[in-house]
Amino acid sequence: MRPDALPRSATGLPPHDLAAEEAVLAALLLDNDAMNACVTAHLEPGDFFREASGWVYEAAAGIAERGDTITIPTVAAELLAAGRLDVAGGEPYLAEIAGRYFTAVGVEAHIRAVQRCAYYRRLIAAASQIAQVAYEGGPDPRKVRAHADGLLSALKPPDNKPILVHMGGNYADPVTGPAWGVPVLDRFTNGMTGGDMTIVGGHTGTGKSMAAGQIARSAASRGNHVAVFTFEMSARQYEERMASAMSGVRLWRRREDEELDRLAEAHMEIATWPLWCAEQSRMTVREIAAACRAAVVERGPLDLVVVDYLQLVQLPQTRESEATKIGQVSTALKALARELDCHMLVVSQFNRGLSGEMRGRDSAKQECIVSGEKFPVPFAEGLKGSSSIEQDADLILAIQRHGACPPDGHRRHAEMIILKNRNGPIGSCIALEDFSRCRFDWLTQEEITHAARGDTGLYRALMEDQNMYEGGPE
Repeated sequence: MRPDALPRSATGLPPHDLAAEEAVLAALLLDNDAMNACVTAHLEPGDFFREASGWVYEAAAGIAERGDTITIPTVAAELLAAGRLDVAGGEPYLAEIAGRYFTAVGVEAHIRAVQRCAYYRRLIAAASQIAQVAYEGGPDPRKVRAHADGLLSALKPPDNKPILVHMGGNYADPVTGPAWGVPVLDRFTNGMTGGDMTIVGGHTGTGKSMAAGQIARSAASRGNHVAVFTFEMSARQYEERMASAMSGVRLWRRREDEELDRLAEAHMEIATWPLWCAEQSRMTVREIAAACRAAVVERGPLDLVVVDYLQLVQLPQTRESEATKIGQVSTALKALARELDCHMLVVSQFNRGLSGEMRGRDSAKQECIVSGEKFPVPFAEGLKGSSSIEQDADLILAIQRHGACPPDGHRRHAEMIILKNRNGPIGSCIALEDFSRCRFDWLTQEEITHAARGDTGLYRALMEDQNMYEGGPE
């Protein structure tokens, strides 16, 4: 479509509703409780099309914030002090609109009309900027698209939901989400519930990304819509890891025909899943949000979003400290989970300095149920970057290897520990490491119980198959 053929309003002006704007101002002048409705709806002076109306609203808001009464004389005095009274129409204009509408009834509907038009004007402005960037073009269309997505994602439609809702609804059935496929999480949570954020933390080489991928695979294989943002590998590499885990074929070895057939079957199965993976090596949280919103529009609601990992998300270009910016990213990801009603699974590193301190404190260690060797237990405060990560998370799962046990020649294992559970108890489970096939093999509760009672024969038998473990961490 040619630019000169773009649709325009009948008046040639951007969307606006002057009558609704005046009705809102009249309500404020007639009933001080009307300001509560404006505050609840997050009405801003910039939402008014007529600039002078925005000034009147700003003056009324300032009066209310001081605890004074909003009247025609007090608003006029506020405008006079700001040097805007005459431009706004003077006190006669305020009296005219108050007399024209003479009631505050329906102010909520008028506020929505003002906000709706303001939203459409901002969309038009964003579209103009997008058109300008598209005209300029450039060698990389993806950057143009990312810029467009960023502009649009910054615009949120007016939220007309009340801040306070009446309790006592039909909440007999608890909110549940897709199963994790991790024993301790499936036991102590209601699944990957929408609006919540889980942090999977671990030190380098513990398999935190592998665990996140295993959870994503478990969810997608059950028909749940999953979007993965991994910044350490391509979508092809991510799929190869999944196929290796599913087929039992190691990543690094010469493959026989039978193994290639198993891999092909795994890839064909993955192709049937509602699973998508981002290709970019670095993305801002705004770009992640834009991609998720686009996926919802194109393919339907998302159940799970995986970000691997938090410290590789491109930080805002501001003067704040790195810890502050990482905290802003964490808070934004949590807000995105609430907005899309999906579960946010975020991989995060632990602080190396605190790791050394942890290894040196016997009080922060537990005994392995197999060998009795002590291993350090991580703590939520050790998450790298910002204390906001711990605060934003509804669930924190830490992965800690039992480095000193079992003896050489046996499969190594790790403990999956819930450090924080906003909606339930904490606990742990043990998994055998199989880095060669990009997966953890979870031990059953019965196997753990046998080991805890001293009957380690069954437990050790699971680890003694030399062919099941080759190589080190991811």
